[in-house]
Amino acid sequence: MKASLSALSRIRIPRSQIALTALLIVVGFGAEFLILVNYLQLTQRIDASLVPASNLLPQLSALRSDVLLTHADTETELNSDLADYDLLAARRASVVDRLASIRAIAPDTEEYASALASVDTLLIVFDSQLAIYRGKPTPVQVAALRFEIQRAFQGAEDALGALYQKEEQDFYTATSSTLSTVRGTQIILFTVGILIIGLGAVLVTNIRRAARREAVLASGRLQVAAEVGQAASSFLGLDQLFDTTLNLICERFGYFYAAVFLTDDKG
Repeated sequence: MKASLSALSRIRIPRSQIALTALLIVVGFGAEFLILVNYLQLTQRIDASLVPASNLLPQLSALRSDVLLTHADTETELNSDLADYDLLAARRASVVDRLASIRAIAPDTEEYASALASVDTLLIVFDSQLAIYRGKPTPVQVAALRFEIQRAFQGAEDALGALYQKEEQDFYTATSSTLSTVRGTQIILFTVGILIIGLGAVLVTNIRRAARREAVLASGRLQVAAEVGQAASSFLGLDQLFDTTLNLICERFGYFYAAVFLTDDKG
């Protein structure tokens, strides 16, 4: 005799658990994508703003210092009885070298072209007026050449100062923007981390609940099997045995209906 119980159920993974697992995977991939996008944006901003500015600002500052130092030494030497032209030539050479270094890395903008052109003008005026001064000019010529040199130095210093302030402000703006991007990335990471932790906690809770339910069902199955065994050993009739078994199944598992199907000799 063969028999089958149609009321017995199979173990299934809850849909909520599957949905949470899928959501957790999606959130994880989404977090990685957002981190990658923010990293690329941050890298591009650094390459476009911070790196050039960090290279140019020291060079501009050094050129301003060289021009100011040359201006101060020129004033000192022209007011002395015996000017040290070698010192002035060395100062001029330092300005020329620094100017060439900046031109090699400076962007092709109107601000840089104007400021560097003012230094070129300064060097031309410096050479021409210093040549006149070496020729022992008259007091009127001395006053004129000092005025021209002073005006050339002042023009170069003002242009370099304005350019330095602009580049410094741009550098601060780029730095603030970069820090804002970093803070935004940190907020995203924190939010995604909290979300993943929350989803993970819910997923673990659901897994534990499902495991407890399965444990209860397994325990019930064992209890039903034990009670059916006891009923079979009590030498009840076959119909009474089936009724007892089906009643136990419906009672223990909360089923509305349970049945036993028998096959005869013909199958």
